Amino acid sequence: QGASVSVLLLPSGLPMQEQVSVPSGAASTITFSLAEVPSCADMQVAVQLARKEGSPLERRLFLSRVLPPPPVVKSFVQMDYSRKTLLVNGQPLLGTGYYDSQSIGPTNLSRLGDAGITWNMRYFTSNACNGTVCERLSDAFIRSYMDWSHAAGIYVMFDLHNEFERLAKEGNSTELWRNITAQVQQFRDHPALLGWYICDDCMTQWLIAQIKAGTPTLDTWYRALERLD
Repeated sequence: QGASVSVLLLPSGLPMQEQVSVPSGAASTITFSLAEVPSCADMQVAVQLARKEGSPLERRLFLSRVLPPPPVVKSFVQMDYSRKTLLVNGQPLLGTGYYDSQSIGPTNLSRLGDAGITWNMRYFTSNACNGTVCERLSDAFIRSYMDWSHAAGIYVMFDLHNEFERLAKEGNSTELWRNITAQVQQFRDHPALLGWYICDDCMTQWLIAQIKAGTPTLDTWYRALERLD
């Protein structure tokens, strides 16, 4: 009657749970956090049953190890010219994809993955547009979308086409390249990344805009982007 359970982390003696009262004659569940346990360290967890006044009744030791999360390996994408396909991490990828301009969330992405979709092209712009310039979605949403896609087994063509279309029309710009650089550096190691979507209707509107403006050709931007990647 009146017993309590304490949980200590050894050898530091750090209390994980202090003197939780337990009823007599009934099973009890004691919860505690292992947040303070160093990753990959072997520690002992002491569970001690004591009387109300503190005198010990029983003590048991358990070995505890908190493992670090597995490393997230970025995708390595190559052209397989012999089979006219892509290799992703050395494995051929059958491309069955779709365009997405709506806010599709994790549930629908999971359904698409289950249906056999292997990649998507999500426009990372909102419906808030001023003429032809649309507001870009937040980095936090883009990262969530990439995470959802990865969990669903879907690769993403990462949308940078508005930024590169502006380069074609306006020429080199420190501000544009700063934005492009920040996006590439932030997302280039994401495991859902399949490639960079930089050119929309390349042989029509993009190429015509570039020729009309006399700005650098697509291969120039491609090499610059490749160096960033």
